[in-house]
Amino acid sequence: MPGAVSSRSPRRARPFLAFCAAAVCLPLCLLPGAARAQVLPMVQIAAGAAHACSLDSRGAVWCWGNNRQGQLGDGTRRNRRRPVRVQGLDPVSFIAAGGNHTCAIVELLDYAYCWGDNESSEIVRPPAENDILVPTLIEGLGTARAIAVGHSHICAITLGGQARCWGGGAYGVDGPYPPYLGRIPRVRLTDSITAGMRYGCAVTASERARCWGSNWHFVLGDGLGTGEIDDIRARGSNVRNLPSPAQIAAGATHTCAVDTRGRARCWGQNDEGQLGDGTTTNRRTAVAVSELRNARQITVGGFHSCALSIAPLQDAGTVRCWGSNLGHALGVYDWEVLEDGRSTVPIPVQDLGRARAIAAGYWFTCALVGGGVRCWGQNDVGQLGDGTRTSDHISTVRF
Repeated sequence: MPGAVSSRSPRRARPFLAFCAAAVCLPLCLLPGAARAQVLPMVQIAAGAAHACSLDSRGAVWCWGNNRQGQLGDGTRRNRRRPVRVQGLDPVSFIAAGGNHTCAIVELLDYAYCWGDNESSEIVRPPAENDILVPTLIEGLGTARAIAVGHSHICAITLGGQARCWGGGAYGVDGPYPPYLGRIPRVRLTDSITAGMRYGCAVTASERARCWGSNWHFVLGDGLGTGEIDDIRARGSNVRNLPSPAQIAAGATHTCAVDTRGRARCWGQNDEGQLGDGTTTNRRTAVAVSELRNARQITVGGFHSCALSIAPLQDAGTVRCWGSNLGHALGVYDWEVLEDGRSTVPIPVQDLGRARAIAAGYWFTCALVGGGVRCWGQNDVGQLGDGTRTSDHISTVRF
């Protein structure tokens, strides 16, 4: 699902020195608001359909937005307009979100924990509750080096470089409970894996992009088949017209990737211009995104896409988005700027600042800016994290 991308650079911080709490931190924690004052710089961002999470430099996970299925991991179903800390996790090295659930890889043992929607047994084997409100170990998976969360399934890459997917909706590669080892690509993978609505993709060690599952709207990018929901590639197929991919992002009905030379390409449904090629023509294979250079990361939402361009020798850069501006998903607040409420080519997100990472939800997007997080787009359940439900400006998440 949107924002469900894993391209892991593990965070290896030193263990938190908890013994200082009794002498110094405890009195401070008794003061109103002190818990929020202890928030450290953020190092990673992830987004689901209508919620987002960030990882701080000490390995703590913070989430906000929709919580109807427990995807915020605070033990409740209460939507949160400001971040809450996920409970019960050791220091975390990586997070992923998608649909209505969230996952993390803990730093010490590389085990995967997930929480949120469990309707398709994405987290716990049946019989179990439909919603898992706190982080829960994915039993039987073992260690993982990367993880990606789709609409109703999850995929992980093992330490041996193989993909495992489980849950529902992966169409031909999913199992009834974790950790189903499907027939998906029997090739060695890098750490870049992504899960979409009914499919998944990964970058192979031989620098090819391989996708599997349902080819609905031609999201697999191989140029073959009917594009119907039952057009299945259980064993996976290579994306055409995509040389040397570095990172890939799957959405609901379109897919995008960046290559090792900083070029971006997209394929699939394009009725809102979400492929960024200057047209609204659906594409069976990858096409170049117009007017975009030095792309370091790409993310896709429901009907929009965003890319982060960072010049060589820099660690932050400019975010550009394209597709539908519904809910201000492109960060455009003057509707007269856009024809038909959309842009078929990338446009800069104004007044954002220099970003270090990005993650798109269905109708919103978040970015790491400095040591904090800024978000824009739809905010009906607090997914912008600023304590409000308004969406008339780019918001700064209030930790």
